[in-house]
Parts: sequence; C-alpha cells; structure tokens
Amino acid sequence: MGFKVVEGSPKVGWFPASCYNGPTVITYYIGQLVSWLGGGVYPLVAAAAAPEVTTFPFGVIIGFNTDPSTAVYNSTYQEEQASNVITQATLNAKSGKVAFTEGMMTKNEKQLMIKVALIKPDCTVLQGPIYKSTNGTAPGVVTCNGVDSNGLTGMTHTAADATLVANNNMYACRTGSNRGLYRTSYGVATATTPTFYSPWPYSWAIGDTFVAVNFGLGRQYVEFGAAGVGMFFDNADGLTEAYVVNVHSMKLMTVGQEHATFTFAAYSAI
Repeated sequence: MGFKVVEGSPKVGWFPASCYNGPTVITYYIGQLVSWLGGGVYPLVAAAAAPEVTTFPFGVIIGFNTDPSTAVYNSTYQEEQASNVITQATLNAKSGKVAFTEGMMTKNEKQLMIKVALIKPDCTVLQGPIYKSTNGTAPGVVTCNGVDSNGLTGMTHTAADATLVANNNMYACRTGSNRGLYRTSYGVATATTPTFYSPWPYSWAIGDTFVAVNFGLGRQYVEFGAAGVGMFFDNADGLTEAYVVNVHSMKLMTVGQEHATFTFAAYSAI
C-alpha cells in the first residue's frame, strides 16, 4: 500500500540508498516516505518534536534498480521491497542483476539505487492509508454510550485509538441518523469524551458508531507508522511528536480503505 503522489511532483530521479549508520542493512519499500541522510535516501524517521523541525521529507519511493526476476514482495506492506548492500563481496555478487538506473550513475551501478518522486512542500499532493499501529489494521470504531440532544456536548463513547488532540481530529459517523457526516472535536478531555463547535444535525443515540482519527482537515499534526518505516498514517499515535501537513481531504466511511490526501507544510507553524 504505502503513499503515492497524486499531483505535483516536480521531478523523478534516481538516488543511492543510504547505509547509515554503521554501515547498516536497511530495507526499503515502494510507497515509502523517505528523507535524505548519510549520503542517500533514508526512511522517514518518527518525529522527534511537535512540530518536527530537524527531519524533512525528500520524496516517495516508486522503484528500484533490482532485476525484475529477483524482485521481493513484502506481504506486510503489500509492496515490493529491496535492501541495500554493505560489503564489497555482496555488492560484486549483484553483477548482471541490476536494471533501470538513469541519470548520473551508470546502468550497471551495483549499489541499491532508488527511484524517487520528489516532494515539494505545499505543492506535491500525496495520498496515504490510515491504520492503527500496524499496516492493514483499520482505525478503531467507537460506539456512542452516552448522549445529549444538542449535537455539541454530552456524547460519550468507547475508547478511541488514542486520546485525540483538540481541533486535530476527525469523527465520521458510520451508523445512526448522522451517517456519512464528518465533524472535528474542538475539545477532547479523554479518549471517550468529545465536544464540538459545529453541531451534528441529528440527535445521537446509544449504539451510534463513529470512526475517530487523530487528524482532520487543514493544518494538522500527523505521525507516520510503523516507526522508522513511513508507510501509513498512524492513528494510534498521541502526537506528542509530529510532522505538520496540510490535509486536503479524507475518506473514512469504508472499513480498511480509510485514507487522506495531503501536502507537507512548507513551514512548521500549526
């Protein structure tokens, strides 16, 4: 699965895979968000602050220089994978098993070369899946177990995947009178008690279900999972550390197909 560019990549290019730090064998995946570290493409690491201001997205992986006959499929991320090489013997063993490389490197370059769609902040529109903690695990559904009639306050529900940050979340009603509607909670005291500025038009009822995700529309904090892989939005993260993005749209109504379209912010203010 992973991420894909849906609009506006300024360039596609071939770049060496990083062997940072050690050298270290690193596995890369199609659809992976990457930064630049140690002389090459490196998986986008988990944020270290909110907002994250030291690690910046470089691009999205869209190909490798590996021989198609030796391509490896990763069942966890449901994408092709490839690993760098860190010894001379392993490097030379790849003779005749490389392909596709373009640009300044030769066609027979044996180190792992990665084809990257570059990211231009605020311009490159990306789309990616939303999961809980692990690839393929859909965001949790919460069930209304306490109600009020004003559509603003008084709702309680079963625990969300994380304690949601105020104004940095989205509720989508899956069942009940408000089915198909979306609202952002401006205050979240716990993972079970939202409050809203914009009212839901119809009264809540015990048993109504919602999917609650830890980011909404507009300028938002997000985190990517699994840690150090960068293949999906992690809905279980409490966003103590986070990247800043501009969320254009999201679709949350179909279980297992939750996703968002976004650009990385050109500056870190939230």
